[in-house]
Amino acid sequence: MEESLVDGYADLDLEIGGHHERTQARLAHGQVLVDWERDDTAGGCLLRPALVRRLLLLNARVRCEPRAVELTAGAQLLSRLSEEHARLVRGVAPQPTLSLRLRFDGPSLAAYVGGEERYEVPSLGRGRATTPTTILRLRARLRPAATPPTSAQTSSAPT
Repeated sequence: MEESLVDGYADLDLEIGGHHERTQARLAHGQVLVDWERDDTAGGCLLRPALVRRLLLLNARVRCEPRAVELTAGAQLLSRLSEEHARLVRGVAPQPTLSLRLRFDGPSLAAYVGGEERYEVPSLGRGRATTPTTILRLRARLRPAATPPTSAQTSSAPT
């Protein structure tokens, strides 16, 4: 995962409620740059390997697939992930859960290519739980630096 963040681009697709936003970020030396400024929060867990490692250390539920790894964390674990996540959970009812899906490709699946991060709350219908409601969904697609961005939001500043 960290190697994919050394030099490339991330296409980010964010949904919060009915609001939908797309942007691009430059990935350089393991940092995420938005508008050519370092952003330590951009991309959530999808672009922050330290948070993924912390999820694993906190014993998030892990499910491995042929080209993906899925991690799931309930509210209690989420509150221990970071101060940002603790604020997200604090005083909120019903309690959110995090589902993180990391996708890999290439020879021996060594290349991290992005994934999806979802925060959901249980929906209650007539006193019983139904399908969870997604309150935030972030998708990231990573591209190597050899594939330049095509968006109008791209700066022509040197990298």
